[in-house]
Amino acid sequence: MKRHQFAVFFLLLCACTFGWAPLPRMLRAQSTPVCPTSILLDVSRAASTCFRLEPGEICAGNGAISASGFAGEVLMAQAGDRAALSAVNTLSAAVTDDDLGIVTLSSYDGGEPLAGAFTLVALGDVTLTNQVTPLPTLDAIAIGSVNIRSAPGQDAEIIAHAGVNDGLIVNGRSSDNRWARVAVPGEHVFGWASVDVLNIRGNLLTLALASPGQPVLDAFRVFDLATGANTACEGGLPSGILLQSANNEQSAFMQIGSTRLQVHGTAFITAPTADSDPSVYVLAGYAIIHSDAGDLIFIPAGGVHSAASAVPFEPASVALLPVQLLPVSIRLPAAITETDIARLTEAYLNTLAAAQATPTPQPTADPTICRRVTRGTTTLYAGPGEFYEAINSLPAGASVRPVIAASDPDGRIWWQLTTSNWLLTSQVRETGLCPDVPRTQNITPPRNNTLSLETCETTNGPLRAGQQVTIQFTPPAFDNWGEARDAVRIDPGRISVGARTYRAQATSPIRLGTTDDDERYLRTFYIVWNAVPGTHRIVGDRLSYEPICTLVVPVG
Repeated sequence: MKRHQFAVFFLLLCACTFGWAPLPRMLRAQSTPVCPTSILLDVSRAASTCFRLEPGEICAGNGAISASGFAGEVLMAQAGDRAALSAVNTLSAAVTDDDLGIVTLSSYDGGEPLAGAFTLVALGDVTLTNQVTPLPTLDAIAIGSVNIRSAPGQDAEIIAHAGVNDGLIVNGRSSDNRWARVAVPGEHVFGWASVDVLNIRGNLLTLALASPGQPVLDAFRVFDLATGANTACEGGLPSGILLQSANNEQSAFMQIGSTRLQVHGTAFITAPTADSDPSVYVLAGYAIIHSDAGDLIFIPAGGVHSAASAVPFEPASVALLPVQLLPVSIRLPAAITETDIARLTEAYLNTLAAAQATPTPQPTADPTICRRVTRGTTTLYAGPGEFYEAINSLPAGASVRPVIAASDPDGRIWWQLTTSNWLLTSQVRETGLCPDVPRTQNITPPRNNTLSLETCETTNGPLRAGQQVTIQFTPPAFDNWGEARDAVRIDPGRISVGARTYRAQATSPIRLGTTDDDERYLRTFYIVWNAVPGTHRIVGDRLSYEPICTLVVPVG
């Protein structure tokens, strides 16, 4: 209770300090507007209700609020409700004389070209329609070490790794269906993984085709905005949205209706009309409106976008906006002139042009000295072939010191490095006078291997006699923790190698979902088998799940 009383006192103090006046061009009050105590309480209540909002979450802070999903289901109906941002299709708030609708949402960082996290506070009579529909997804589990790359190709940069039995979410596929776009575990980042090291639950062809560099758009990264004529505080607080980028060092890109907008700081935005773009009042930092022709309108703090240009506004006109609901504190801008806007626009354009014109220095090399460096981020393997386990990676430009060379079944040449790992010679740039690398055909097989019964493939090269082989299978995901926990009690599972049957062990439950409302878990059932020469029929068995493989272990 004391907290709320202090918040109300603070808001009243802010009101007295700044002095409140109506917003220009929005309405023309005859006297200085005043916010009643009820509205100040609404703002205080919303700040408390939506405290510590997580990225990807939306919160109903106060007033008459409604949010519905893409199937029309009700997700929020009253103050205090929270929902996953990606599930929301339409969001509405309302305003009355003594009750202000307030909704706060927090986005993820969306990746280029639509990038930058932002916080959005909808005030008053506002409707937002999310134009980013959720992508269809499939569950997957890693059957080997997975390199998650920036693009679908072995030459692409490695941006993350996933270990054996890690759960992954797949939301796209390459045109040749050899690569899947996956969510990096624990992060809101997307990359590409080879389908050869994934056990995908479902038909990959049901997912949409995705291209390298194509952004995975966040919810509300593209949205429609409608604001009504209803206002609060004697007409001094119109309906609209407060929008703030993560900080004044990072921009948030989005599209409102047909207007592409970059906010680098804090802005207040009202809805576009049939004849104009949205009105963008910049409170801190700057904003840029991008045209289809590539032109831009630069709006500094103290300026508003109006009639396809930036013009000044009176700082007192924004004093009623509850900027204290935003995560980064700001100071309202000082008054500027049209001359100031022209000068700041020219300075910004000059800085932009200088940055684009700066050449990238090119290194030089001594032509007489042998240098072997990686062309790009390069994967290191346990043996001379991509069917071996991926062990590590080298960044672009890393020095390479080969010891011996060998070829794989496709005739490609591999080098073994002083670290014992192997890499493709096509991934190496060679300059200067370099000696030949001695060739060998006697490659010591790895001591360990892993066999997936879903794919009948191994993760560390072909099976060899004497290897300790982990034979495993992964039934469909369990709906919740309890089912996953009790799975081994209901049926521990079996694996048969020929006529001999082994009782399986199970990994701990692996959470597959990345959101609070996704409680699916996977468990992998496995045995460790000492490989012996011969042809082996291997069968996994748990309830009605029964994967089968027939493999040959050669002599020697």
